[in-house]
Amino acid sequence: MPFEILIDTKKEGAANQLSLLKDIDAFQDTLAKEAIFSKPMSIVNGLKFATQAYYNGNPDHYRLPRQSMTTPEMSFVQSYLQNTSGQEQGGQSLVNAFVDTNKQVTRISVKMADIGSHKLDDLYANLRPKCSDRCGCLFSHYSPTLFR
Repeated sequence: MPFEILIDTKKEGAANQLSLLKDIDAFQDTLAKEAIFSKPMSIVNGLKFATQAYYNGNPDHYRLPRQSMTTPEMSFVQSYLQNTSGQEQGGQSLVNAFVDTNKQVTRISVKMADIGSHKLDDLYANLRPKCSDRCGCLFSHYSPTLFR
């Protein structure tokens, strides 16, 4: 079943900050270790893929862009993400699929096993501090049925 985690930075434009993206990447690693979740997807994965594409698909460059990326590299990554769309995102760009228009809220999308509603509260209680510690913000909302 789908499980969406929204991270509200409480500040317009903050969802693009590299420090937050690194924290989201680390939190996704935490999620990936949980047996009930599939591989998490977020704007972080898109940035890593676009960076790798810039370097001709070299797997050593599947990483977040560096702050010191040159203008051509950053221009390519930004253009790649804005122009990447697919049927699974309803034709919207990859950026718009994971980040709101104000660049304040971003989301992590993951599929999870059906653990039953009685265990969801425990799951939320377990994930909340991990997200807060990693991302410096709280879940603004999380729900297995928030996005369909």
